Amino acid sequence: MPSSWKPLNFYVFITYDNLIESSLRIPIDFTIEYQKQIRSNNKDIILSVSDGKTWYLGWMVSGNGHLWLQKGWPEFAEHYHLKIGYLLLFNHQESSIFHVRIFNQTSCEITYFPQEIDQSMHTGDTEVLNTPAKSQNSEVTVDRSDNPFFSAKMPPSYHSSLGMYVPFKFCTRYLTCGKEYVDCVLHMPEVGNWGPIPCKMYKQKHGKLYGPNWKKFSNENHLVPGDVCLLELISESEKVLKVTITRANQK
Repeated sequence: MPSSWKPLNFYVFITYDNLIESSLRIPIDFTIEYQKQIRSNNKDIILSVSDGKTWYLGWMVSGNGHLWLQKGWPEFAEHYHLKIGYLLLFNHQESSIFHVRIFNQTSCEITYFPQEIDQSMHTGDTEVLNTPAKSQNSEVTVDRSDNPFFSAKMPPSYHSSLGMYVPFKFCTRYLTCGKEYVDCVLHMPEVGNWGPIPCKMYKQKHGKLYGPNWKKFSNENHLVPGDVCLLELISESEKVLKVTITRANQK
């Protein structure tokens, strides 16, 4: 095996001990390769599951060098009804972030319950979207826009690396239009443009804006849980979306 090989993916079979002892051991080869990176981050390990949910799990490294997921693992296992023989496929994305897919004893990926996405789509005349932010008076408005638009609230588990969901109807009608994915541009007047940002359909349930340029947009505009983004399609041919942000703490 080449010395440059790095295990970016690994899988773990669920055993009786995983369910009874309320912990999950990460394969030692992965731990040896990435232990310093995870320890230096000194934060919870983030599991992004295929249903769109995000979990923050506490971890520890035992005396023999094994990395264990502990705090939050019992809740994770209970939520997905994990059983002996299930397989979890981990894809290491960066730092302490993993994407996780769950397979049952038949080797088929489980059916996930859809994530509750706080977003809506509108077209035509002026619309006022009441945001579920901290202030009951917070609003996002579009002044007599003839352009289609939707709003999306950043969930409590929001992290810039995880992207942002796009309503199914909006994505298929105005963005992907039958394609697997398209590149979009996010525009904020007097601020700048960010792109290309891929938008992809997921299992005919919703679209998603993601990738390094989405992360750059999110970080540079300081998006946090509770913020509401309103995205207005101002160029369908170029897939340009004008963004208006209402902050979670705006009154």
